[in-house]
Amino acid sequence: MKFNLEKINYAVVPKTYIKDKTLSLKAKGLLTIMFTLPDEWDYSLKGLCKITNCGETQIRSTLQELKIVGYLEVEKKKNLLGQFEYVYNIYIKKRPNAILNSI
Repeated sequence: MKFNLEKINYAVVPKTYIKDKTLSLKAKGLLTIMFTLPDEWDYSLKGLCKITNCGETQIRSTLQELKIVGYLEVEKKKNLLGQFEYVYNIYIKKRPNAILNSI
């Protein structure tokens, strides 16, 4: 079998999570998309749904998988106005003891 790929506008993807057998293909895809987004991107469920053609339930379950395995940490913080904001920490390598931290 042979594939011919048109190569334009590319991103370098680390093999650390691509070869991780604990991640589903869906999680690897979302993580790859998240790594290629600009810093100011809207990482909310709605923002991720816009660019993935997935519903909020699919995105939410995939983010949960990334949290459990250790590639994603979500911090809930209050801003200067006292409103809650979510900070997404996305990691190239999974954090040790991630499952223990998420339970």
